[in-house]
Amino acid sequence: MNQSTTSTEEEVVSAKMVMFNFSLILLGFSVICFITSSILNSGTGKTQYLTANSRGGEIGSITVKEENTIYGIKISQRLIPNSWDYVYLNIEDNNDNVLYTIGKELWSETGYDSDGAWSAQETTFDNKVTFQEKGTYYLNLETETNSSESLLGDISIAMTKITASGIPHKAVGIVALIAGLILLEVSKRVFSKILTAIFSE
Repeated sequence: MNQSTTSTEEEVVSAKMVMFNFSLILLGFSVICFITSSILNSGTGKTQYLTANSRGGEIGSITVKEENTIYGIKISQRLIPNSWDYVYLNIEDNNDNVLYTIGKELWSETGYDSDGAWSAQETTFDNKVTFQEKGTYYLNLETETNSSESLLGDISIAMTKITASGIPHKAVGIVALIAGLILLEVSKRVFSKILTAIFSE
Protein backbone atom coordinates (compact mmCIF):
# COMPACT_ATOMS: atom_id res chain seq x y z
CA MET A 1 0.00 0.00 0.00
CA ASN A 2 1.55 3.30 -1.05
CA GLN A 3 1.57 6.51 0.92
CA SER A 4 -1.11 8.12 -1.29
CA THR A 5 -3.59 5.32 -0.57
CA THR A 6 -2.87 5.47 3.15
CA SER A 7 -3.36 9.23 3.16
CA THR A 8 -6.69 8.90 1.33
CA GLU A 9 -7.96 6.29 3.78
CA GLU A 10 -6.97 8.48 6.71
CA GLU A 11 -8.84 11.39 5.16
CA VAL A 12 -11.97 9.24 4.73
CA VAL A 13 -11.77 8.06 8.34
CA SER A 14 -11.25 11.64 9.51
CA ALA A 15 -14.22 12.89 7.45
CA LYS A 16 -16.47 10.16 8.83
CA MET A 17 -15.42 11.04 12.36
CA VAL A 18 -16.29 14.69 11.72
CA MET A 19 -19.70 13.64 10.33
CA PHE A 20 -20.28 11.38 13.34
CA ASN A 21 -19.49 14.16 15.80
CA PHE A 22 -21.70 16.59 13.87
CA SER A 23 -24.53 14.05 13.82
CA LEU A 24 -24.40 13.86 17.62
CA ILE A 25 -24.55 17.66 17.80
CA LEU A 26 -27.59 17.73 15.51
CA LEU A 27 -29.36 14.99 17.45
CA GLY A 28 -28.71 16.79 20.71
CA PHE A 29 -29.92 20.05 19.18
CA SER A 30 -33.13 18.35 17.98
CA VAL A 31 -33.84 17.15 21.53
CA ILE A 32 -33.40 20.70 22.82
CA CYS A 33 -35.80 21.98 20.14
CA PHE A 34 -38.44 19.39 21.08
CA ILE A 35 -38.13 20.26 24.77
CA THR A 36 -38.37 23.99 24.01
CA SER A 37 -41.42 23.37 21.83
CA SER A 38 -43.09 21.45 24.65
CA ILE A 39 -42.34 24.24 27.15
CA LEU A 40 -43.72 26.93 24.83
CA ASN A 41 -46.89 24.90 24.28
CA SER A 42 -47.54 24.56 27.99
CA GLY A 43 -49.93 26.90 29.74
CA THR A 44 -48.52 29.88 31.63
CA GLY A 45 -51.53 31.57 33.17
CA LYS A 46 -54.50 30.42 35.15
CA THR A 47 -56.89 28.20 33.29
CA GLN A 48 -60.40 29.57 32.88
CA TYR A 49 -63.05 26.86 33.19
CA LEU A 50 -66.50 27.20 31.65
CA THR A 51 -69.43 24.80 31.60
CA ALA A 52 -72.43 24.63 29.27
CA ASN A 53 -75.34 22.24 29.02
CA SER A 54 -75.64 20.01 25.98
CA ARG A 55 -77.88 22.53 24.18
CA GLY A 56 -75.06 25.09 24.05
CA GLY A 57 -75.68 28.82 23.81
CA GLU A 58 -73.65 31.78 25.04
CA ILE A 59 -71.43 30.54 27.82
CA GLY A 60 -69.28 33.49 28.84
CA SER A 61 -66.49 35.77 27.71
CA ILE A 62 -62.75 36.12 27.82
CA THR A 63 -60.71 39.32 28.13
CA VAL A 64 -57.49 39.46 26.13
CA LYS A 65 -55.05 42.10 27.37
CA GLU A 66 -52.31 41.81 24.73
CA GLU A 67 -52.25 41.52 20.95
CA ASN A 68 -51.40 38.15 19.37
CA THR A 69 -52.19 36.25 22.55
CA ILE A 70 -52.47 32.48 22.11
CA TYR A 71 -54.95 30.40 24.08
CA GLY A 72 -55.16 26.65 24.24
CA ILE A 73 -58.80 25.54 24.29
CA LYS A 74 -59.84 22.08 25.48
CA ILE A 75 -63.44 20.89 25.11
CA SER A 76 -64.84 17.69 26.58
CA GLN A 77 -68.25 16.08 27.14
CA ARG A 78 -69.64 12.92 28.71
CA LEU A 79 -71.66 10.94 26.16
CA ILE A 80 -74.01 8.00 26.49
CA PRO A 81 -73.11 4.81 24.56
CA ASN A 82 -73.69 4.88 20.79
CA SER A 83 -74.15 8.62 20.59
CA TRP A 84 -72.37 11.51 18.96
CA ASP A 85 -72.41 15.26 19.40
CA TYR A 86 -70.84 17.73 16.98
CA VAL A 87 -69.65 20.63 19.14
CA TYR A 88 -68.86 24.06 17.65
CA LEU A 89 -67.31 26.88 19.66
CA ASN A 90 -67.79 30.27 18.04
CA ILE A 91 -65.69 33.16 19.31
CA GLU A 92 -67.41 36.47 18.61
CA ASP A 93 -66.73 40.18 18.98
CA ASN A 94 -69.00 42.82 20.52
CA ASN A 95 -71.07 42.97 17.34
CA ASP A 96 -71.78 39.22 17.31
CA ASN A 97 -69.41 38.71 14.38
CA VAL A 98 -67.87 35.24 14.43
CA LEU A 99 -64.08 35.65 14.38
CA TYR A 100 -62.98 32.08 15.09
CA THR A 101 -64.71 28.71 15.04
CA ILE A 102 -63.38 25.41 16.30
CA GLY A 103 -65.35 22.20 16.34
CA LYS A 104 -65.25 18.44 16.21
CA GLU A 105 -67.51 15.42 16.43
CA LEU A 106 -67.37 13.76 19.83
CA TRP A 107 -68.61 10.17 19.95
CA SER A 108 -69.02 7.04 22.04
CA GLU A 109 -69.63 3.57 20.61
CA THR A 110 -70.15 0.08 21.98
CA GLY A 111 -70.80 -3.27 20.37
CA TYR A 112 -70.02 -6.96 20.15
CA ASP A 113 -67.74 -8.92 17.84
CA SER A 114 -66.01 -12.29 17.82
CA ASP A 115 -63.89 -11.24 20.80
CA GLY A 116 -66.89 -10.14 22.84
CA ALA A 117 -68.01 -6.71 23.98
CA TRP A 118 -66.02 -3.64 22.97
CA SER A 119 -66.26 0.11 23.49
CA ALA A 120 -64.50 3.15 22.03
CA GLN A 121 -64.89 6.85 22.42
CA GLU A 122 -63.48 10.26 21.65
CA THR A 123 -64.98 12.78 24.04
CA THR A 124 -62.26 15.44 24.15
CA PHE A 125 -60.51 17.68 21.65
CA ASP A 126 -58.25 20.70 21.85
CA ASN A 127 -57.08 23.50 19.62
CA LYS A 128 -55.22 26.80 19.75
CA VAL A 129 -56.55 30.24 18.87
CA THR A 130 -54.47 33.38 18.35
CA PHE A 131 -56.27 36.57 19.35
CA GLN A 132 -54.69 39.19 17.14
CA GLU A 133 -56.27 42.13 18.96
CA LYS A 134 -56.86 42.79 22.64
CA GLY A 135 -60.39 43.15 23.92
CA THR A 136 -63.36 41.13 25.17
CA TYR A 137 -64.48 38.09 23.19
CA TYR A 138 -67.71 36.18 23.65
CA LEU A 139 -68.03 32.40 23.51
CA ASN A 140 -71.06 30.84 21.84
CA LEU A 141 -71.49 27.07 21.77
CA GLU A 142 -73.51 25.19 19.15
CA THR A 143 -74.23 21.46 19.15
CA GLU A 144 -75.71 18.86 16.82
CA THR A 145 -76.42 15.36 18.15
CA ASN A 146 -78.15 12.11 17.30
CA SER A 147 -79.32 11.69 20.88
CA SER A 148 -81.70 13.41 23.25
CA GLU A 149 -79.89 16.45 24.65
CA SER A 150 -81.29 15.69 28.10
CA LEU A 151 -79.32 12.43 28.16
CA LEU A 152 -75.97 14.01 27.34
CA GLY A 153 -73.57 15.41 29.90
CA ASP A 154 -72.54 19.03 30.25
CA ILE A 155 -69.83 20.40 27.97
CA SER A 156 -66.65 21.57 29.72
CA ILE A 157 -64.35 24.19 28.22
CA ALA A 158 -60.88 24.98 29.57
CA MET A 159 -58.96 27.98 28.20
CA THR A 160 -55.27 28.42 29.04
CA LYS A 161 -52.97 31.23 27.95
CA ILE A 162 -49.93 29.96 26.04
CA THR A 163 -46.50 31.63 26.09
CA ALA A 164 -45.93 31.20 22.36
CA SER A 165 -46.29 28.70 19.60
CA GLY A 166 -43.83 25.80 19.77
CA ILE A 167 -44.37 24.86 16.11
CA PRO A 168 -41.25 26.65 14.72
CA HIS A 169 -39.01 24.95 17.31
CA LYS A 170 -40.61 21.60 16.57
CA ALA A 171 -40.09 22.06 12.82
CA VAL A 172 -36.41 22.93 13.31
CA GLY A 173 -36.07 19.95 15.64
CA ILE A 174 -37.47 17.58 13.00
CA VAL A 175 -35.05 18.90 10.36
CA ALA A 176 -32.11 18.57 12.76
CA LEU A 177 -33.21 15.04 13.72
CA ILE A 178 -33.42 13.89 10.08
CA ALA A 179 -30.06 15.47 9.20
CA GLY A 180 -28.45 13.96 12.28
CA LEU A 181 -29.75 10.47 11.48
CA ILE A 182 -28.52 10.74 7.88
CA LEU A 183 -25.02 11.76 9.00
CA LEU A 184 -25.03 9.01 11.61
CA GLU A 185 -25.84 6.44 8.93
CA VAL A 186 -23.22 7.78 6.51
CA SER A 187 -20.48 7.86 9.16
CA LYS A 188 -21.22 4.65 11.09
CA ARG A 189 -23.80 2.76 8.97
CA VAL A 190 -25.71 2.11 12.19
CA PHE A 191 -29.07 1.38 10.60
CA SER A 192 -27.57 -0.76 7.85
CA LYS A 193 -25.85 -2.91 10.45
CA ILE A 194 -29.08 -3.24 12.44
CA LEU A 195 -31.08 -4.25 9.37
CA THR A 196 -28.40 -6.69 8.32
CA ALA A 197 -28.40 -8.27 11.77
CA ILE A 198 -32.20 -8.55 11.76
CA PHE A 199 -32.56 -10.13 8.35
CA SER A 200 -29.55 -12.41 8.71
CA GLU A 201 -31.12 -14.24 11.65
